[in-house]
Amino acid sequence: MTEKDLKACASDLIEKYTQIESRIEKSLSNSTAETLRISRRDGKQYYSVLVNDPNGTLTHKYISKKDKKTLSRLAQRKYNLAILPLVKENIRLLEQFLRDYHFGCLEKEYLALEKAGDYTLKPYHTRVDDIIERWMSETCPESNVHPENKIYQTDNGEMVRSKSEVIIANALHRNSDTLLYKYERPLTLTINGHKKVRYPDFTVLNKNTGKISYWEHFGRLDDPEYASESFVAKMDEYEEAGLELGVNFFITYESSDYPLNIKSVNRVIAKMI
Repeated sequence: MTEKDLKACASDLIEKYTQIESRIEKSLSNSTAETLRISRRDGKQYYSVLVNDPNGTLTHKYISKKDKKTLSRLAQRKYNLAILPLVKENIRLLEQFLRDYHFGCLEKEYLALEKAGDYTLKPYHTRVDDIIERWMSETCPESNVHPENKIYQTDNGEMVRSKSEVIIANALHRNSDTLLYKYERPLTLTINGHKKVRYPDFTVLNKNTGKISYWEHFGRLDDPEYASESFVAKMDEYEEAGLELGVNFFITYESSDYPLNIKSVNRVIAKMI
């Protein structure tokens, strides 16, 4: 996880907890002040609330287990009262974290000293600029699997194997301010202790974070042979190699009856950004 991911995660949690806090406070404002009490005697569980009897003395009013509606209402109130202070404290701690954490300090201090140029510094972090520089300068051998099938040209100029891959490539190209991509860039995986080279359809680099993700498009899932030999086999290999679906490995798919959904493409890109 990068610092950018960490910051975004903390911000998302603050928003989530704030929404929960609002829902709890609204629920409590609409509920009675009774508090559910749960006791056990002789191996049985009993439910009650404290009420004032005619003499003004607090006494237990027992609630039947059959009264599910009342029990649910009181249990919800008890739960709300228990978690509300915890939710508030989590919001406070997360907000404090965002205020106090020194985001980007390694890069900032490195750049401040590195600009002089009269000495060499060894950074303690992987610099995104270095990742991008290696990405731009590397030369990758093309896959030799049916090169004659690369008959569709993308906006970026490369030849791909299907119209759906054109759609994906062009969507990535439209987001080139943040994402760089390469088509069928070789990836070495360790499968059953052996090195194997695979060619994911798209390898995507986030220019802001340096994170690399892989994107496979499965285009003939209604073909049983393709589904078995391509989809299942590839998914097993990527999983064994340590790639995580939805984290640094993404898929789209289609069949004859269900073409590629552009919304799915945009959702994948949004996760990569």
